[in-house]
Amino acid sequence: MIRLTDFPDDILEEIFHAMRSLMCFPGERHSEPLYPHDHDDDGEDYRNVYGPRRRPVPLWANVIALSHVCTHWRRLMLTRPRLWTFLRVTGSFANRMMINEMLERTGGFPISVLFTHPFHTDSEPDGDPSAVYDLLALASVIGDCSERIQELGIVLDTSEQVALVLDTLGRCPVPMLDKLWLDSADANSGSGFAAARTSLLDHAMPPLRVLHARNISVPWLPYERLVRLELACGPAPPLAALLHTLRASPQLELLALRTATPKADLRRPPHALADEPRAFLPRLRRLQLHVGPLFDAAFSVLPHIAFAPRTTAVTLRFDGRVSSPLYEDCGSLEALAGAVRRAAFVLHRPTLASFSSLPPSPYSDADADAEPFAPLTVLWRLSEDEGRSPRARRPRRVPRLCEGLKAVPLPALTELSVALVPFYDADAREPAERDDVARLRRLWESVRTVRRLEVGVHPAHARRVFAALGARAREVPLGEAGEGQGIGEEGGEEEEELEEEEGEEEEDSWGEGAEGEIVCPALRSLRVNWWTRPGVDELWCVERCCLARASAGARLECLETVEFPEIVLASLRHHVDRIEVL
Repeated sequence: MIRLTDFPDDILEEIFHAMRSLMCFPGERHSEPLYPHDHDDDGEDYRNVYGPRRRPVPLWANVIALSHVCTHWRRLMLTRPRLWTFLRVTGSFANRMMINEMLERTGGFPISVLFTHPFHTDSEPDGDPSAVYDLLALASVIGDCSERIQELGIVLDTSEQVALVLDTLGRCPVPMLDKLWLDSADANSGSGFAAARTSLLDHAMPPLRVLHARNISVPWLPYERLVRLELACGPAPPLAALLHTLRASPQLELLALRTATPKADLRRPPHALADEPRAFLPRLRRLQLHVGPLFDAAFSVLPHIAFAPRTTAVTLRFDGRVSSPLYEDCGSLEALAGAVRRAAFVLHRPTLASFSSLPPSPYSDADADAEPFAPLTVLWRLSEDEGRSPRARRPRRVPRLCEGLKAVPLPALTELSVALVPFYDADAREPAERDDVARLRRLWESVRTVRRLEVGVHPAHARRVFAALGARAREVPLGEAGEGQGIGEEGGEEEEELEEEEGEEEEDSWGEGAEGEIVCPALRSLRVNWWTRPGVDELWCVERCCLARASAGARLECLETVEFPEIVLASLRHHVDRIEVL
């Protein structure tokens, strides 16, 4: 067995250079692009939805640590300038002492520079505010080598600090700049963003391929040939200028937008760009659009772009309601949604729901010949008090469980997995009351074509879930009104008001069933996964659901669930063709 310190120099060099290729700016991923924000406007953290952020490891710290392993490694690394080309500039005392030495070790190779604050733990302060002045001094030192800057990242606490550092560097030419990464941690309310100076690019337009800006306003130059474009939590460029960049960037692989409508577009007539040619993005691999109360411009690009639905993964997120399907004027998105046969719906928390497409099942004959399409994910924000305000006579218009399926309908959906994750109240230690019959019934109404349904449910919610699944479309399930179990169960008169107000917004063009039709009329197979062992009462809820569906002419062919007591099973056999015990 060979010792690590005895590896040949060429193998060691390959290992060290592989470490260099893994280095990235905060929030950047090489294998999978990150959604351009981690927090919503109210500070709620969505990192568990998109996966944890990949925390960058400072290359120069790695190189120094490795160079102290043994004399042989140190001699080898000191003769490889490319290993030292990632400079993390923090303004700390040690960093100030080392920066000149680090620049000398890079030789004449292109360098990647990251301006940021030192790492700190949750128990430590964010750092001395005066550290930004040390960064400005070091920026002047880095500016002497600006012609070698290939990647520039500025990740600081506020947009004002980012703009200051960028302005200091702006006096120097950057002819090799390939990546510009601007990110501030403050979540502004949508106004007061510091503007990045244009002088950095005044000397000559560099071959910029990656542009990332979050919580900072970037002047929109005629960017072209971009490969990655991310704009988040800031004003958008005028739509015409953005479309020019997209048309001039056929190599674009990632487009992520969460931006506010610029003033120029507010004055533009609605159909001013209707005759403009679409921006075709044949190499787009990830499209991420987020629309909210403050940042409402992202979806405006959909009618003006075209992409390959088989290779472009799409993630859409919105707050509130949409007036019509998002793919009305976007044929690529419509083709992607129309190809979805299997999907998963998840209620992540009381305020966030999502659905995502699933690949074709290898065990299904219907999916055997299906061609794979790229993933489609839609997330939408819910209200914690969906439905009725206790002080208002009329119910409030708030997002619903089915809102994502209304925004992006799935006309070919045949298999759906639903996970109603139980949430526990800190005081009562019981699952929170949030799945009422009216909400769930509207969810089932929006997936009329489903033939196989898999439901993960907590026993405490079983009565409402299965009452909704056995209900008629736009009707109050019999026996549910007046029991006080959830919104929409408080009485027939109030539920009638709720349905009347919803009827003012929803039209039959959404494709929902006719009056009196059972929800999910095509459903033939039902699988029930319980979060905990159900009691007899919960199993009777399943039996009553199957009875209601059989009475409406939508008899189940197969039911998969836990073992039933004999008295429930005897009744259930009259309503279901086949019962399989999990």
